Amino acid sequence: MIIPVEVKTGKIPRQPYQTHIMQLVTYCHLVEENYHVRRTYGIIRYPQQEFTIQYTDALEQELSRLVGEMRVKRGWDEIHRNHNQRAKCAACGFHEICSERLDLESQARLDL
Repeated sequence: MIIPVEVKTGKIPRQPYQTHIMQLVTYCHLVEENYHVRRTYGIIRYPQQEFTIQYTDALEQELSRLVGEMRVKRGWDEIHRNHNQRAKCAACGFHEICSERLDLESQARLDL
């Protein structure tokens, strides 16, 4: 039996982050698409703690909404940063080419 498991490292949250839940929901969806078996849950495993997440119709609908939103945004010429978190910014796959990356703001202040 295939059960989707997302393994995380680092800080252990009190509750799983919504982004981690949606990652797991994506894996549940992919298992269903590829193996034609619907899983009712998946597991998010943090160091020393794990959470069982039910794969509900509501989460599946949220996944569909997010995928639709991403498809729309793929057609945009520009997508703007939507947070002020330096660690998140530094870990982004577009960090090196992003004109809004947070380290540029701090560098601009130093140049003044």
